Amino acid sequence: MIVRFLIKGRVQKVGYRHFVITKAEIVSIHGMIRNLKDGNVELFLEGDEARISLMYNFCLKGPMFARVDDIEKEIAKDFPLSDDYITF
Repeated sequence: MIVRFLIKGRVQKVGYRHFVITKAEIVSIHGMIRNLKDGNVELFLEGDEARISLMYNFCLKGPMFARVDDIEKEIAKDFPLSDDYITF
């Protein structure tokens, strides 16, 4: 299953992408992440429901200086074809 998270809040310039990538390595899940111009972060993950649920909880918490206001979650058909993303 591939999911897309749109993470809203203070999630740029606080180490959020690095935090997510580190947690993804621990959970053994791969994906793609990027900062958006509107200040949010877009994340795609591929894995089973249990691992995606774990990542959702990590994303809600975020690193120390982040503030996550909301996460929109949706099923995605595939990973996006763009080189704007950091892959992990």
